[in-house]
Amino acid sequence: METSSDPEALLAKARRLREQREAEARQQAGARPAPVARSVPDNDEPVASRFAPGDRVFCVPYGEGVVQKTRIRDGRELLLVSFPDLGDLRVDPAVNAVRVIEPADPGEADPDE
Repeated sequence: METSSDPEALLAKARRLREQREAEARQQAGARPAPVARSVPDNDEPVASRFAPGDRVFCVPYGEGVVQKTRIRDGRELLLVSFPDLGDLRVDPAVNAVRVIEPADPGEADPDE
């Protein structure tokens, strides 16, 4: 088996394999329609944004970053987060675990001290 360390070749091979698996899955499904995932909530309530520009967040797997922009699309919140080592990345909190890092309150002391 031939192995390559060329990233472009690896990505192209991965795409071909994915397309091949998807084609095989479509053939096996036959005339059955593919299930449609609902990205819009069942109720008509507007989706509230959990994040705001300037929030410091921790995102798995990227680490700590700062929210640059937030928007609601199709009932889901999408973020543009700036990570120190990675730059600006689009993050979907429904896919990646994202939590706000609360600023430490200097007035609170450890009760054991």
